[in-house]
Amino acid sequence: MRNLMKQVTLTEQAAVHNNNENGPKYDEKSASKQEWKFWQTQPVPTIGTKIDTTNIGPIESNKSVDEIRQEPYELPNGFFWDDIDIHVDEQLQELCTFLDEHYIEDDGNNFRLKYSMSFLRWALCVPDWLKKFHVGVRVTKNSKLVGFISAVPIRIRVYDKELSMVDINFLCVHKKLRLKRLSPVLIKEITRRGHLEKYFQAVYTAAPFLPGLACKARYWHRLLNVKKLLAIKFAFLGRNVTMQRMQKLYRLPETTQVAGFREMRDADMPQAWKILTQYLTKFDLAPVFSLDEFEYLCKNRSSIVSAFVVESDQGEITDFISYYHLPSTIINHPEYKTLNACYMYYYAASRTPLTDLVNDCLIQAHNSGFDVFNALDIMNNKEFLKKLKFGDGDGNLQYYVYNWKCPLMPPENSSHYQYLILSVTNNQQDLQQRHIAYGKNQIPRKPISYLPFTRLLNEISIISDDNNKNVLPWMYQRLAHTDIEMEINIRNPKIILFDLGSSYFGGWENDDTAAAGKWFYEYYKRFNVKFDRIIAFEFSSLNQHDAWEQLPSDVFPIYTLINVGVTESGKFNPWAMLQTIAQPSDHVIVKLDIDTSALENTLIKQILTDPSIHILIDELLFEHHVTVNEMIPYWGDMWDSLNDSLKDSYILFKKLRQLGIRAHSWP
Repeated sequence: MRNLMKQVTLTEQAAVHNNNENGPKYDEKSASKQEWKFWQTQPVPTIGTKIDTTNIGPIESNKSVDEIRQEPYELPNGFFWDDIDIHVDEQLQELCTFLDEHYIEDDGNNFRLKYSMSFLRWALCVPDWLKKFHVGVRVTKNSKLVGFISAVPIRIRVYDKELSMVDINFLCVHKKLRLKRLSPVLIKEITRRGHLEKYFQAVYTAAPFLPGLACKARYWHRLLNVKKLLAIKFAFLGRNVTMQRMQKLYRLPETTQVAGFREMRDADMPQAWKILTQYLTKFDLAPVFSLDEFEYLCKNRSSIVSAFVVESDQGEITDFISYYHLPSTIINHPEYKTLNACYMYYYAASRTPLTDLVNDCLIQAHNSGFDVFNALDIMNNKEFLKKLKFGDGDGNLQYYVYNWKCPLMPPENSSHYQYLILSVTNNQQDLQQRHIAYGKNQIPRKPISYLPFTRLLNEISIISDDNNKNVLPWMYQRLAHTDIEMEINIRNPKIILFDLGSSYFGGWENDDTAAAGKWFYEYYKRFNVKFDRIIAFEFSSLNQHDAWEQLPSDVFPIYTLINVGVTESGKFNPWAMLQTIAQPSDHVIVKLDIDTSALENTLIKQILTDPSIHILIDELLFEHHVTVNEMIPYWGDMWDSLNDSLKDSYILFKKLRQLGIRAHSWP
């Protein structure tokens, strides 16, 4: 549609809210407790107001010219109003640069929207556009652009009421000026100008909850270029998922599948407009397009809009679908500079199943070089989102109607689009989840069945004796050891090592063979994996100076040494500590080698039987002490206490892997 699904940056939203130090609220409960100094002065319902279908209508009556302020609102000293002339290339380029630098950027500083001049000109110069609706604020001393807001005319049907409105978008203030509260002044000024042109209602969107909510929607994302999205950390490999497997999962056919599916031509537009107009009558919040508006907004435009139709054998246009292009700059990546994203736009599925229609649209987007296809859960999108492997993001978009009260509608009742980006959230973890983190937060943990066993469980030299006679032959198959034998594919927020039976980090005096901490540190470092926390338990008394002296400088601040033995219960039970410091979203590695078989087996049993423990553990390296003759030189002191056989080891490790734990024998 004509206006971009707007996203105002967090600090900008906060300025619109009030001087609240807590910033914008992304959930309704928190927002309802906030004092809305600015919005209390505006004709919008308060948060939580229940409105029924018998009470739909304006909050404020239309104003006569005499009732409307004739002069622009006063700006702080040192600033002046200046309308941006979109048809002057220098001014349009200035606006592009301003939005690139100050409009939308994720908190992780990884992606920034990249508006082209042609895109902005298309978005802001719809039929009946007015220059006075492209409102800029400049610095008096140097005429630098530091603020902007826009409006474009649109007809919107809200339930059964068709209204002439303006669509508000691109509210943006220079990052260094957001405490000067320019946003409320920009909003009041664009409202004043709208009133003078007899527009008394407006539609707009935002990520936070604000007063006046009409509809709330959620983002979904379909990966197209898996390799690139993984490289730039837009998506992440999950447990048991390799890149090859993920690429296979998201692979699309090379050619479209629906008979008659092709690009829309100019001659198709009257028929496509008719079927879209009819299709939009199903929704409670929907635009009402003239043919001229449809042709302007939905025709194929290079680097702006891609539109397709389905033509029957009789030459009739039966279906229509489109998406718009909106890339982002990838910040500080050595290889990739641009994230090529496209967004679901308008469609009308008359005879072709919607899922089939969208699938062909995905194929076209992939073949055109797009990296990701984004969609909201509005219209009938829920029909295809899961079927076509869209991932559920955690970014929400709220729809608001200014000076109009109506019941809150579900997203499937809305069909209004602005040209938007992913929602801005307030921390890096939210960003990763919004960008589809395919890990244990998103999909159930699956049994690990394809990794080879290592070390003791992979030793062909061990002779089958009476204890091991029931071991199946395939278990002895020799598989080559590699540096990636444990398949490192970490994507979670924190990486934690629990070293149970740690000894010294660098080894005992004149013996570094027991240096488990050093081994883990160096092994994972080869894969650019750095630990955020290391918890080391050791029963034997250690010289504290020596223990800490052995630590590398980057390990020192993250290392916790507990120089007592682990216990089955109480505060020295390692799983009790694990549950207090780790979340399911973290990547936890456990090494268990305490040379006390009965206690080890109890701790393993606790993992197997308690979901709240095993859901936290990603990798387990366990020295399972069993009666294998080849290990007598090493385990002789505890030999008489051992009962399990090598067969029991295979059974145990299989159970651990069935829980989704990447379990290997140690050492």
